[in-house]
Amino acid sequence: MAWVLGDTSRVPFQLQEARLFFYWDRNFVRFLESQNKLKSLHIIDGPDNDSFLQLEAGSLPELQTLDGILMAAEHIVSVTTSITHLQITLDPNSEPDLLAFIPKLARLTSLGALSILHLSEHLGVRAFPLIAATCCTLRHVGMIPLPLPGPNSIYFYRALLSMHQLRMLEVSTAAWTPQPTGIQQRILASEIRVYCPSIEYVCFWTGGGRTLWILDGNDWSYHPDNGHHTPLDALWKAR
Repeated sequence: MAWVLGDTSRVPFQLQEARLFFYWDRNFVRFLESQNKLKSLHIIDGPDNDSFLQLEAGSLPELQTLDGILMAAEHIVSVTTSITHLQITLDPNSEPDLLAFIPKLARLTSLGALSILHLSEHLGVRAFPLIAATCCTLRHVGMIPLPLPGPNSIYFYRALLSMHQLRMLEVSTAAWTPQPTGIQQRILASEIRVYCPSIEYVCFWTGGGRTLWILDGNDWSYHPDNGHHTPLDALWKAR
C-alpha cells in the first residue's frame, strides 16, 4: 500500500505527525524523505540491511518523537539528530542488537526520554547501565525490568547514581513472585530515590496494570490505574 505515497509530486502536504502502518519499501522511503516538517512518527517496519531502502542523510530534520521497532530506530538515528523522545519495540530477534545500538544514542544530544518495550530481564541488567553511561541526561526512562533482590540489583542501582536529571522511571516487576504492591512499592520507590535524588515519579508495571507513585514533599502518593492503561499510553512522551 505504500505505493500511494511513492509519487511525492502528488503529495502536496507536509505532515507534522504521522502514524504509518506501511511496510518499509522504496515508496515509503521517498515519502519520508519529502517530509521536512514531520515532528512525530510512529512506524511498524524498518529498512533491514538493504542499501536501496536507506534514507538520505539529513532526512527528517525536525523529527522529535519516534516510536518504532529497533531496526527503524537504528537507521533513523543515523540520519537525523533532532530526536528528543524515542520509544523502541523489541522482539526476540532484535534483542541481540540493542546493546550495540545504545551507544549510538550519544548522537542525540537533546534526547530526554527513552522507552524500550518488551525488554527482557536478562538483557535489562546489561542495557540499563549502558543507557545510564550513554544518556546520563535523560529525564524519563522505561520500561526497565526491576531486578529481584540479589546480585543483579547492584547494576541497576549503580546506573541510577549517574542519572542526575532523571525525573521519571518506569519499571516492570513482571518477574516478581509475588508482585510488589502497596507499601512494598512505596519502599522500592523510596529506595530508588536514595540512589537518584532527582526522581519524582516511579511507575510500576505488574501483571495486572500499572501504579504511578508521585513524590509529594517527602512522601509518595499512590495513583493506581483503572485497568485501561497499556504500555502504549505514552508516559514517555510527557517528559
